[in-house]
Amino acid sequence: MAGGLALAGLSLSAVNLTVDPYAVFPSIHRKDLDPFRRNESRTAKASRLAAGGWDGLILGSSRAVVAFDPGSPHWGERVVFNGGLKGTNLFEVRRVYDHARRHNRLRRVLLTVDLHAMGAERGTSADFDDSLFRTDLDPVDYRLRHLLGWSPTKEARDVWRESRAGGEPGSRVEIDGFRRFAGGIPRTFDRFVRVLRRDFFVNPETFRDFTYDPTRLDEVRAVLRGCREDGTAVTVLVPPVHPLMLEGIRLMGLEGAFERMKRDLVAAAAEDGPEGTEVFDATGYGGDLAEPVPLEGEAEFRWFLDASHANAAFGERVLARVLGKAAADPAVPVARLDAGNLEAHFAAFREEGAAWRAAHFDLVARLEAVHREAVAGRASGGTGETDEGE
Repeated sequence: MAGGLALAGLSLSAVNLTVDPYAVFPSIHRKDLDPFRRNESRTAKASRLAAGGWDGLILGSSRAVVAFDPGSPHWGERVVFNGGLKGTNLFEVRRVYDHARRHNRLRRVLLTVDLHAMGAERGTSADFDDSLFRTDLDPVDYRLRHLLGWSPTKEARDVWRESRAGGEPGSRVEIDGFRRFAGGIPRTFDRFVRVLRRDFFVNPETFRDFTYDPTRLDEVRAVLRGCREDGTAVTVLVPPVHPLMLEGIRLMGLEGAFERMKRDLVAAAAEDGPEGTEVFDATGYGGDLAEPVPLEGEAEFRWFLDASHANAAFGERVLARVLGKAAADPAVPVARLDAGNLEAHFAAFREEGAAWRAAHFDLVARLEAVHREAVAGRASGGTGETDEGE
């Protein structure tokens, strides 16, 4: 019996080491399985960063994961990791930076900040608490659990099956932390705004019970301070979303919080000295941000995955502006913010919003109906089902 148990333990260890679903043992595991591993998880991202070799880092939420390619030529010669996390907040984002800084010599950082990341309601995820992003985790116990645990073995089985199925990895996150979607994605109106209906309108951790938490700015300041101390170039960016997402923010009564966040980011960046850290706003109602959305039928979107997520094609154009220093382009309305132009920027933003609403009255009315239904469902004890915490 003892021999059988020992053999079973060795077999389990061999599977977990070679398939290694969370990239905990990168020097041992089979590299051909990399595209199929659980690279989107916080566990895997922490392991990839701990392995070292990265000198560029992208920080933020799922908007960063799907829009900003670490392989973009605008990074120059940098070897970049996309450390974006789905359903995150600035507490986690700062810990991702700290972890990356401990294990890598960072030379370039893109820090993206969403409004919901400024909320007081969202805490850390279980996935985060079980990753190397936690500095108090016992590294020996952590590796033993991934070597001998049954849960990693179940994941290893699934990774192996997916790799043997003969298909492409599809929308899985790659080893550099980026999720590559191929081609345009057909969407109906309802599908396009589902992230609002199933998450932002009903989820207490996003906008349902949103309370702006100014202490979240301390996490931004910590990242900027660390970059300054290390001589790391850093850019702060409010990532692009579709005007329908901006209308969702308006319907939730959070326009003031959105402006406050941008003011606070500019103020935090200005603390870095006379030049300050560059802050860009890639949200708005003009150019290709305002990609048409069909009220009826289906359309293939060129620049968006849904109302809340621009795709990598649009993200590449944003990177050209904020990293490559491309000239301002009305089709990609990215504005650099500073204390001197904030008021004019906000005035233009409000004016463009009013004009867009007037020109797209039918879309706005449809979204308002979605909002009313979501609120009514919430009030009557609906499930408040979220769209994977986006």
